[in-house]
Amino acid sequence: QGYTYDKRTHVWRLPLDGTEPVCLTPGDSNEWGVGVDPDGLIVAYQSDSFDRAGVLPGAQLFTVPLGGGEPSSVTGPGSWGNPTYGPDGAIYAVGSDDIWAYPAVFALFRFASAGAEQVTTIDYNLSATPPGQPRGPFFLDDGAILSTLEFEGRIHVVSLGGDSWTTVIGGDRWVGGFSPNADGSVIVFVATSPTDPGDLFLLRDGVESRLTDLNAEFKDEADLVEPQEFTIDHDGVRIAGWAYLPSGDGKVPLLYNIHGGPATQYGYGFSDEFQVYAGAGYGVVATNPRGSSGYGNDHVRAVVGRWHEEMPPDLRDILAAVDVAAEVFPRLDKGRMGVMGGSYGGWATAFVVAHDQRFKSAVAERGLYNWISFYGTSDIGPWFPRMFTGLSNTTDIQKMWDAGPLSMAHLVTTPTLVLHSETDFRCPIEQGEQFFTALKSTGCETELVRFPSPESHELSRGGSPKHRLERFEFILEWHGSRLIDTTQE
Repeated sequence: QGYTYDKRTHVWRLPLDGTEPVCLTPGDSNEWGVGVDPDGLIVAYQSDSFDRAGVLPGAQLFTVPLGGGEPSSVTGPGSWGNPTYGPDGAIYAVGSDDIWAYPAVFALFRFASAGAEQVTTIDYNLSATPPGQPRGPFFLDDGAILSTLEFEGRIHVVSLGGDSWTTVIGGDRWVGGFSPNADGSVIVFVATSPTDPGDLFLLRDGVESRLTDLNAEFKDEADLVEPQEFTIDHDGVRIAGWAYLPSGDGKVPLLYNIHGGPATQYGYGFSDEFQVYAGAGYGVVATNPRGSSGYGNDHVRAVVGRWHEEMPPDLRDILAAVDVAAEVFPRLDKGRMGVMGGSYGGWATAFVVAHDQRFKSAVAERGLYNWISFYGTSDIGPWFPRMFTGLSNTTDIQKMWDAGPLSMAHLVTTPTLVLHSETDFRCPIEQGEQFFTALKSTGCETELVRFPSPESHELSRGGSPKHRLERFEFILEWHGSRLIDTTQE
């Protein structure tokens, strides 16, 4: 158990005649992300079979004959996505040859006998899909390359040029996966929007139609809210935000939700979180502060090396957004404001309430509160701190301590609920235990809720229905007792 397993994942050939599967990549390494060449003879894949794998990030690309044989290296260690073959027989992958490149906007590369060639220079992320990564770009008969593109709160399907793209499937939504025919005249895709959990669609000769309506009953019964987009111009940057306002015209408490990552984005995908809180009477505000993806390389890297500062740029964005949202949407009650977030959002929530007392309630989930212990306990501990702080866990101890909310927990006066899962290997339970203990020791009103095994870092998205429901109940009870104006009920 834990994040280091005693078994490896390998590439296997599974015969259709029912005979025994054949392992193509035996050994003491892990392989994933398989792509097969046009002739069906060679398999490309990712592997961690490089020196110090496990304490260094990244992966290498390899090939192996489908009939068996010795693997061949395509790249050195880097930040690579899943490989796929083009019709020319070359391997294509999104990424970088720098293992420390993340967070970043990654380009599409072509690998052939002549070496690596960068195909795109677009300042937006390619092959982005919630919650993971697709098999790679698709190649049409006419040479066009189709890929998803993460674009300012949206995920579209685009046709790629070197430094530009043409939108094929757009709109205020997230495309979570797609498959075209050979000439691209027909594309089947999955899409989700703020009021649609997701369905299957068909694009034929430019005309779109819905193939499924799997959530029709749910959408009829639920009072789903369409978000209203707004922008925050401050500090020389423009930040995008959305407000989910419940039905009615009276004042409502403002509940600010901070996404994880931080190199992810909020936007036009479906969020059960936002709909539940809006349905409970909150005006939900969500933004993409600096450090978020979907807005170019400068935006996503704006926080790198800044988190040990007294007030990092992303947190300045978050606080500025609260003020702007309350001005743009007068129904939001600035006297009744709560803040919450998970993972990076838990870190940011804890950091914010240590420096600002405007919030009456806070919920910090699965957060990173102590970089020093995180280094030795998290499954990404050996490299994630360096990627984002630019610091060394062995020589920059003071700055690493300063970058963690645990160092400032004594400043928190906002009532704070700490939620954590017992088998969270990304932000281990010790993170929540330390932060809760620090709050309790200084007299801050706090509670710790521990969700038992096998709940993990994915509790809010992929946990058991029982515990996901209980999680909502804990959150709504905590915020409700501090933010809902019972005198108006």
